[in-house]
Amino acid sequence: MKLLDILARIEECKIQVDALRPISQDSMVKLNERLRLEWDYNSNAIEGNTLTFSETRTLILNGYHSGNKFGRHYEEMKLHHNVLLVLEDLIHQNSPISEVLIRNLHHELMGDKYVITSIDSYGNTTTREGRPGEYKDIPNGVRRLGEGFRNFTPPGIQTESAMQELVFWIKNEEQNPTHNLIELAALFHFKFVSIHPFDDGNGRMGRILMNLILMRCGYAPAIVRVADRERYIQALAFAQDGDSLEPFVTHIAEETLTSMELLLKAAKGENIEDPDHLDKRIAVLSAKISGKKSGKFRRTNKEMIEAMEKSIVPLFNKIAVILAKVDSFFLDKFMYFGYKKFKSSTSIHAIELQNNELVSSNFQDIPDAEFNYPRDFLPIAKFKPPLFFMVQNSPDTTLIDELDSVNLQISWSRSLDKTNENDLNLSANISVTFLPDTYSIGFDGKLIEKEYGDNLTTEECEKLAKEQASLLLNIIEQHSL
Repeated sequence: MKLLDILARIEECKIQVDALRPISQDSMVKLNERLRLEWDYNSNAIEGNTLTFSETRTLILNGYHSGNKFGRHYEEMKLHHNVLLVLEDLIHQNSPISEVLIRNLHHELMGDKYVITSIDSYGNTTTREGRPGEYKDIPNGVRRLGEGFRNFTPPGIQTESAMQELVFWIKNEEQNPTHNLIELAALFHFKFVSIHPFDDGNGRMGRILMNLILMRCGYAPAIVRVADRERYIQALAFAQDGDSLEPFVTHIAEETLTSMELLLKAAKGENIEDPDHLDKRIAVLSAKISGKKSGKFRRTNKEMIEAMEKSIVPLFNKIAVILAKVDSFFLDKFMYFGYKKFKSSTSIHAIELQNNELVSSNFQDIPDAEFNYPRDFLPIAKFKPPLFFMVQNSPDTTLIDELDSVNLQISWSRSLDKTNENDLNLSANISVTFLPDTYSIGFDGKLIEKEYGDNLTTEECEKLAKEQASLLLNIIEQHSL
């Protein structure tokens, strides 16, 4: 559908909803629960949170978590959900958007204490404590695949002025509208993330404030799906480069229409439960009983060995080979292969190489004989025997108390390019986490989830490796400008 057609359909839905008000309390409770869960899951997943929808549902509705994800990811989900509850009060109070409101919501979203890891345009990584509710005090930007490093409004007086102008603009627009409300909300989101006023959480905040504008006027929230993450990011980047805003506004309008149609069904008293939800519940229950998920296998020795042999080792090998093309730009290269067991807070550096030579190996509980390697071995291929040893000799055949994740880190230092006075350091990190029903591959904020038995193809391995190489080359090119 074209944008104008989508906007017209949204207005039709709203007219019908308003005519049916008041909506029954039971319908609204069910609607709000569904929309909040979808919003919680998708908005956080877009930013790299690894919780599945099922894990999000368990956490929010039951107050406890299952699975084996990063502790901060659970905390982020709960904080985000609390902000959505705060929004309800703001909507009932018809609170106008102000800088105080924005800062307070950011504090609620991020919590009292958090740590951010940032990478500058030269590839240098820094870690420091975040500043909830405070505008950024150092430059921030993001690395985007295929486009290098994107900077935002500089910190200090420029960010403060930009936020003052943004708040003045939205107040004036709401009093003297020149845009359709859907377009207005999308445009506010675009302006906000283009400023990127905080050191972290800007994407989630942009979507929260956009939906506050919509919901205060009786519309349902626009929930951007993680499945459409690339389309969403590309449409934003397209607009930020000075091109048309229409692809971005169209995307937001489509998501608003999806929620408005659900709101209309609730107003009519129709069933609004996700049609797949019952099937999913049955599948989850069946998986617990039968040890399978959606016809696929749960984690066992056999499935772990197959995943490592047919997915992980080929992927690590392909990454090592393709990223080796970056070596010529640096004097030093380090490669680490590590693993982490359940209930352990630290990852063990199992193999360490410097300039492609083995310098140390540290597989706990594995005989030294397993490491009788020549010094010129192909580095990643030799990861397979120790991994297999861990699996085959585990006393727990399901490995629930054993292997949690494996990771590969490659870093380069002492750049040979001296056109820039600042030295360039690069790193690539790839991790694989083993879950009861799936294994997930994470790198550069992306997460690929696979069921056991569903192995990476040669083409997929090569594509992932080339994406990493492209990202690194973008940074090198930016440094050389």
